[in-house]
Amino acid sequence: MPLGTAIHNIEITLGKGGQLARAAGAVAKLIAKEGKSATLKLPSGEVRLISKNCSATVGQVGNVGVNQKSLGRAGSKRWLGKRPVVRGVVMNPVDHPHGGGEGRAPIGRKKPTTPWGYPALGKRTANASSNMGSNEANLVISKAEVNKEFIAGQLKNRVSFRKAMKKAIELTEQADTKGIQVQIAGRIDGKEIARVEWIREGRVPLQTIRAKIDYCSYTVRTIYGALEPAWITSRQIEAGRRAMTRNARRGGKIWVRIFPDKPVTVRPAETRMGSGKGSPEYWVAVVKPGRILYEMDNSGARELMCIRIIGASNRRYAHIGDVIVAVIKDAVPNMPLERSEVVRAVIVRTCKELKRDNGMIIRYDDNAAVVIDQEGNPKGTRVFGAIARELRQFNFTKIVSLAPEVL
Repeated sequence: MPLGTAIHNIEITLGKGGQLARAAGAVAKLIAKEGKSATLKLPSGEVRLISKNCSATVGQVGNVGVNQKSLGRAGSKRWLGKRPVVRGVVMNPVDHPHGGGEGRAPIGRKKPTTPWGYPALGKRTANASSNMGSNEANLVISKAEVNKEFIAGQLKNRVSFRKAMKKAIELTEQADTKGIQVQIAGRIDGKEIARVEWIREGRVPLQTIRAKIDYCSYTVRTIYGALEPAWITSRQIEAGRRAMTRNARRGGKIWVRIFPDKPVTVRPAETRMGSGKGSPEYWVAVVKPGRILYEMDNSGARELMCIRIIGASNRRYAHIGDVIVAVIKDAVPNMPLERSEVVRAVIVRTCKELKRDNGMIIRYDDNAAVVIDQEGNPKGTRVFGAIARELRQFNFTKIVSLAPEVL
C-alpha cells in the first residue's frame, strides 16, 4: 500500500483477523513504512507500529452518520425494539440513589453508581459486557506504550540500546510530538554495574501541572536477565549463608557476596600523588576470608577455606598467585592431608574475570588453589584443570609444569 492510504479492519497479530478501526465511520491512515513494520495513525490519534505482513481493508467503514441520527419524537425507541431508559437523576430519592434534590444536586459518593453498585453516568467502554471492571484508559494504548514495546523488542534482539532509543525518538517525532525523553536503567548490555542512560529531544515540561505528558515504564527480560535494579531480601541472604555454613564448619566470618563492587582504577599520568583517580579500568578477582576454594591437586584435600593472605595482612582480597593460609574443609580418606588441618596454598585460578596487560579478559569456571610447603613446592604430584599463566611471574614453575593446561 502507498503512504497515505486510508484503511480499516486492521490485524494486530498475523492471521488473527481485524481488530483495529472496525467501528462505524472509522478509518486509519498509513503514514510510514520501515523495515518489517508499518506506522499507522488510528482514528483516536494514536500512532502504532504494525507488522507489514498483517492484512487490512482499504477504505473507510460505512454508516458514518450513525451517531448523528435523531429519533425525533417520544416513543421512537420502542419502534427500534429498545426499552426506554429513565435517568436516575430524575427519579425520587427512594427509587434511585441519584434522585431527589432541587435542581442538579451532586452525587454524594466517590463515583456515581446504580442501585446495584455498577458504575453510572460515565462513558461506556468498548465491549463493556466482556470487560467488567475496566475503564476506557485500559482499553486505549498510548504512544508511550508503543515506544515501550518497540524498545523492549529491540533490546531482546540484542540491538544497541542507543540505537534503539534514537529509533524510538525518530518514530515519535513523525507523529508531531513536541518532545520525548527515553531512559534506560539497569545492567545495560549485560554489564556488571548498573547505570542510567537517557536521551531527550524537544520540550518535556515535567514541572508543568497542566502539561499533557504520556508516561510508561517496562521491565525487559533479556538473555542477561531483567534490566532493572532488584531487592535482595533477608531470606535469600539467609539461604546463601546456610549453604556456605554446611561447608565451613569451623568458626569464623562468612561473607555473602551480593554483587561485585571492587573496581581498580589507574592513576593518570598527570597525577603526582595519591592512588587511582580515574574511572574503573577493570574489576579484580577477589577471594575474601570465608570463601570456599576447591583444591585441585592429588594431595588429598578437596575443599579449602581461606583464612588470611600471607604478606598482605592489610588487604582483604587475594588474587591469582597469592599465598594464603587455609583450612581443609573436606579431604579424601587415607591421605596425608586430613580435614581441619591448616595448610598453605597458592591461588591458581578464580571464577572472577581477570584483565591482562594486553587487554584480554579471562574467566575460569571455579576458584581453585594448590597446597604447597614452606618452600613453595606443591605437596601433590599432579594438578587437575587449567591454571593461569601469571603463576610463572611468581616463580611457581613446578606447579605450571604439573598442570595439563596453562591459559
